[in-house]
Amino acid sequence: MPLTRPLLACCALVALWGSPALAGEARCLWNSLAPATQDRLLATYAGAGAAGLVEVKLESAEARRQMKRCAELGGVVDPKRAVRAMGLALQGFVAQRGAARRLTALGAHSEQQLDLAWAELGPEKRAQLHLLAERRSEGRSADASVEASPSMDELIAILDRASLLSRADPGVQRELGAYVAGRSLQEAFEPRF
Repeated sequence: MPLTRPLLACCALVALWGSPALAGEARCLWNSLAPATQDRLLATYAGAGAAGLVEVKLESAEARRQMKRCAELGGVVDPKRAVRAMGLALQGFVAQRGAARRLTALGAHSEQQLDLAWAELGPEKRAQLHLLAERRSEGRSADASVEASPSMDELIAILDRASLLSRADPGVQRELGAYVAGRSLQEAFEPRF
């Protein structure tokens, strides 16, 4: 009996839900780490912020596991750039995750609320933030600041309209800046590995 289109679509959805993260996703990189390493990365973020993540080095076995599981280097012209992109995407993922945890702990808002506000920004504003993240990661624009970008202002306005942000709390503002910088970095570099 041939499969009908709705049944095929349903099977495809079930297969996607049950499968691990696809290559080129920071979540795949994160899931390939040992729980102790995940805890160490989040503790580093909690102690030193996103800047502290730059100094963290993965064990070579974990890095190899990430490469094997998450990177498709067959068509990549420069594997070293792909490895760098993996590191930056993971750094952004950890910063985003750490900032979201802190924002939730501060009672500011949940990850779901942050995701909705991020989606409301739209692709053009997010692309501006991605470009800013790229420039910062390459050191081309030391004065480039996520916190001072028009897209950041719009995200704050979205969160403010939804009563999700206290503009008066510098801790919330700092974590929101880290969340946006991390998410921008992650999304800018995921397509590169």
